[in-house]
Amino acid sequence: MSLTEAPISLVKLRWVGKRKPIGLICIAVGFCADWGYRGSIPIFSDYQGYDPAQGTNELVVGIPYVHVVIVAVAIFYTMYTAFLLVSDNGNKRYLFELISLLILLLLNNSRGYVVFCVFVWVLMTVAFRGYKLRNLKISTVLVSIAAIIVVIYFISIMGNVRSGVNWNDCSYIERIAFFDNYPNWMPKHFMWTYSYGTSPLANLNLNLENYAGSMDTKALMYSFLPEQISGSYISNHLAISYVVLHLNAASGFVNFAYAGGVYGMFIAFLVMLLYFTVVKLILKHFIVLETFGNAVLCFLVTSLIFFNVFTTSALCYIPMFLLIASVYLNWLFKCNKVTVDYVTQLS
Repeated sequence: MSLTEAPISLVKLRWVGKRKPIGLICIAVGFCADWGYRGSIPIFSDYQGYDPAQGTNELVVGIPYVHVVIVAVAIFYTMYTAFLLVSDNGNKRYLFELISLLILLLLNNSRGYVVFCVFVWVLMTVAFRGYKLRNLKISTVLVSIAAIIVVIYFISIMGNVRSGVNWNDCSYIERIAFFDNYPNWMPKHFMWTYSYGTSPLANLNLNLENYAGSMDTKALMYSFLPEQISGSYISNHLAISYVVLHLNAASGFVNFAYAGGVYGMFIAFLVMLLYFTVVKLILKHFIVLETFGNAVLCFLVTSLIFFNVFTTSALCYIPMFLLIASVYLNWLFKCNKVTVDYVTQLS
């Protein structure tokens, strides 16, 4: 066996008995209560999320504090359900749960989180089925390309609807993103994805240019804390700049760049590396969610393009959820409530 064909052990998790969809029910009830407090279902009403031009104090996005918990739990549980679906070879009960959870996130206007959950689902599907580039069929390539195009159009359609215009009207993003000389042959629906992909790095570069030259140690430390703790301090001490106000994703490193320049970014990277390494070691010890945890951590690293995974409420608690679920499921494993299957594949 060559070095390139070293075996990789993947871990599947299956419930022994019939598993009740208690998690789905609780999340659905939570969303309904949140929408009731808000007075409408988000997808059918005007967008009331973050607007850097106006601030967020007078915007109603749901039950204070509870709203972010519901969204964070829903994201993690949706990913976990996708893991169970892949582990149990496409069990229809899990498929129903997964689709229901994605619909709830969609109704909540959380289109980005829907894409992230699907991303983790794809990661685990590819991992367990062992697709390799050298063995890809033309049909698989074509389906993958079609799926990417569908995701791009989904992001665009939801972006248009969320902005209060017709689903096929891209005039809003064309205006606020200052598109000039856009190719005539390129569908305007690609504008949203292009803007989302380029604006975070543009914003990060702008804030690096605005770096004062002296490290703000306190602001740097606060940038590692959840926004429920650090939000007011960061908003008062870090004047983050945006190339375009409405395109406010500025990558997960922007706070560190503003507070400490390039060195602040390196510190953030090293802390994240240490943090995720510790989480991986604990997941490996408890076994049950090792492969799932690797996929989720991979997602968190990818999400750094848009968000600070230490402060963003929807993401910062996911490693904690992973560890709690690992301990709980490991206990169920010892009680013979769940089983663990090892899948050995070649790298």
